Amino acid sequence: MSLESNEQIERLIVEQQALRQSMDQLSWIVGHVEESMKVLEINQANIVGNLSHVTNQSDTIMANQHFCANHDALRDLYFELIPRCHGPMLPPVTPENSSCKNATTSGVHTITLKSGATLEALCQMDRHGGGWMVFQSRLDGTVNFNRSWVDYRNGFGDARDEYWLGLESLVQLTLQDSELLIEMEDFGGIAAYARYNYIKVEDETLGYRLRLGSIFTGTAGDAMGRYFDEACSTVDLRGGSFPECAETLASGFWHYDCGNSIYRNNLNGIYGHGKGQQGIWWGTFNGAVNQNRSPLKTVRMMIREL
Repeated sequence: MSLESNEQIERLIVEQQALRQSMDQLSWIVGHVEESMKVLEINQANIVGNLSHVTNQSDTIMANQHFCANHDALRDLYFELIPRCHGPMLPPVTPENSSCKNATTSGVHTITLKSGATLEALCQMDRHGGGWMVFQSRLDGTVNFNRSWVDYRNGFGDARDEYWLGLESLVQLTLQDSELLIEMEDFGGIAAYARYNYIKVEDETLGYRLRLGSIFTGTAGDAMGRYFDEACSTVDLRGGSFPECAETLASGFWHYDCGNSIYRNNLNGIYGHGKGQQGIWWGTFNGAVNQNRSPLKTVRMMIREL
């Protein structure tokens, strides 16, 4: 064998070994790639699982936020309603009576009128012999009393607080002979009352005209003694002998003049201090010798069957 042939054989052997090494390396790379692919598949599965978990957690967080928002709204509503539920403490509404003379306790009672209609009214059983039905109550200025004819006819406010029972109801209630009691107190704590032996309110065709008895007793002075036979007047329906007084005094009432005489009053006037002639006042209050327009803090007008 020639030298040239030996060299060719050796060269082929070297190439064969190099090829074998390349094949071994390629085989190792393929195996490594396959292992990496398996790892990637596992990681992908973990990522999908984590994403699903995150989505579930997000839904839970959103639900909790919605719940908290509703909770806050309910809490705010609760604290908003608390003051409304803690007004003046009065006994609950009682079974129906034909008048406050049939009641046994002070408080709001359901009264059946002669017409068959029913209404809620505050009965005062603790003073002046009891049996009094409150038809006007001024306590704190929460209710506006400078209102329309329709409001004064039908009534407004709440018997548990400030209210006007209504002229139409007074017509029904005074079909039975009745007397009038007015209790009042000023901001200095001075209390007084005025009592008249008779009251009657005529129907709407006569302008809800007031018939008031001439016999007066009490400590407040007789500031309604000249109000006999006066029709009611409101800011939108001026009646009576002095129709301008409803606007001048900013109130609905059986106004008798609105001048400076001591024998005047404005029990349905504007609540509070500094209201002057349009405030709540009783001209003869506290032994006045000139018209007393000092504001009253509370007023209650009441009737009782004779």
